[in-house]
Amino acid sequence: MQRHLMSLLWLFFFGGFLKMADAEAVARYMVQFDAKGFEGVIRVNGIPALARSGPLGSSGGAVLNPFMKKGKNLIEIEVSKLSQELSPELRIEILKNRESLWTMQLPLDKSPFKHSFEIQDPEFIATEFWSTEPVAGVVDTEILSAVNTFIKDCKSAIDKKDAHAFMDLSWTRTNIVSVSMGHPVEKSKVEGQFAEVFKSDTLVVESPKLSDQVISITRYSNSNLFSVKRKDKAAVIQFKFKDGFSVTVKNPIMGKISGTWKIVGDSAN
Repeated sequence: MQRHLMSLLWLFFFGGFLKMADAEAVARYMVQFDAKGFEGVIRVNGIPALARSGPLGSSGGAVLNPFMKKGKNLIEIEVSKLSQELSPELRIEILKNRESLWTMQLPLDKSPFKHSFEIQDPEFIATEFWSTEPVAGVVDTEILSAVNTFIKDCKSAIDKKDAHAFMDLSWTRTNIVSVSMGHPVEKSKVEGQFAEVFKSDTLVVESPKLSDQVISITRYSNSNLFSVKRKDKAAVIQFKFKDGFSVTVKNPIMGKISGTWKIVGDSAN
């Protein structure tokens, strides 16, 4: 399989590649934007799903499904102008499948601009993302240890060309994303695709062991989920291969499942 196709496969399962879900299976919620001279963030139930900034302008989108839950979902939009000297351009749209739920575009009454609204979906598929176990007290040391163990075990699986072990490590996040999109994946098929990469490619960049001096850990309010970020804004977890295939989790979202800390998502900021 060509490396760029494998990269797209990884982006879908671990970073939100916009693959269309079957309308009958589950609604697909997403944000689309065009912006110049703005910085902003869109949160779903308190989790940053999209964050962008830059004077030159950009456009794109993100799927919101991995952060959605059955029933009520809070969508928060916060946008600020980068400079009064710029000629700003802005359009943001929230969609359900192809139906527009909310649209914003210039002019803005004020900056920063903040807006929130709710999406009700009693039929949305429940995932493990919002089913993590209650956690009390300070757990930063536990989370740091769990992330470092994940990095070490991923590197060991890659060195041994053990796609089965690698898939086991990555399965929680893969399953949450695919189920939320209405496309549950067969673990063995994805494992076979990783096996092909490990057999024929060479690892050239690997994540270092992390310390509390280089990362920050923050609990998302009213949840049992925690954000892990590098203070220099680099990716917390990254493995790159010579032919272009990469494995990246920029800002892992951690939660406890069956007593074990797991990576359940990737925050936009």
